[in-house]
Amino acid sequence: MKKIFIVLLLSISFIQCKQNKETVTTSSEELKIEQKEMINQRENLVGGWKTIEVDDKIKELANYVVSEKEITSPVSTISSAKSQVVSGRNFGFELLLDNQERWEVVVYENIKKEKQITKFNKLTN
Repeated sequence: MKKIFIVLLLSISFIQCKQNKETVTTSSEELKIEQKEMINQRENLVGGWKTIEVDDKIKELANYVVSEKEITSPVSTISSAKSQVVSGRNFGFELLLDNQERWEVVVYENIKKEKQITKFNKLTN
């Protein structure tokens, strides 16, 4: 009778350990998912610059800058695009003109889609 009781007790303990291990594994997987979500949230924090592709939005803003600054030389290349979430959004990029001038530009766009050039610096070649 004692042997049966001991075997039964050991069996119950084994089953509980196995269930605890499965719970720890699941918790570990959930932790990894939470960590990935936190990293994604950190990358999109207000105030941080994030590298972005030169897309239609950046091209639109480049055309806005050319128009506002009355630049006569055509744009050759747009590079180094980035954005920053603020109370609206800052867009930064570099313009290379056909006349070989390079400009560093930041355009602020508020939530009403109103634009303002906040940085327009000529870069040395």
